[in-house]
Amino acid sequence: EEVLLRRSQRVCKSSIPDDYLVYIQEHEFDLNDVDDPTTFKETISSSHAFDWLNDMHDELASMPHNDVWDLVDLPIGCKLVGCKWVFKTKCSLDGKDERYKAKLVAKGYS
Repeated sequence: EEVLLRRSQRVCKSSIPDDYLVYIQEHEFDLNDVDDPTTFKETISSSHAFDWLNDMHDELASMPHNDVWDLVDLPIGCKLVGCKWVFKTKCSLDGKDERYKAKLVAKGYS
């Protein structure tokens, strides 16, 4: 006599959510071999120092035009928030054209 096995009717779901896969597909071009400089010293000693310095100049020149900040007196008892440069090499989708982006950002802590 043949024994029939009972099979589950549950639908199997992937353990990796769909939005995670989309995120990976959208950002896989970020996983390139380019090591962006993390300090100003690394930037000026790199082979692309001229490109980085040009973009740093452009960033600083755009700040008054974009009304980024107002100069005010520091209130008593307050601390200044520091800033730093963030450097990123941007590549076209085909990976051939490179752009050098330098941004001056607040450190996020005081």
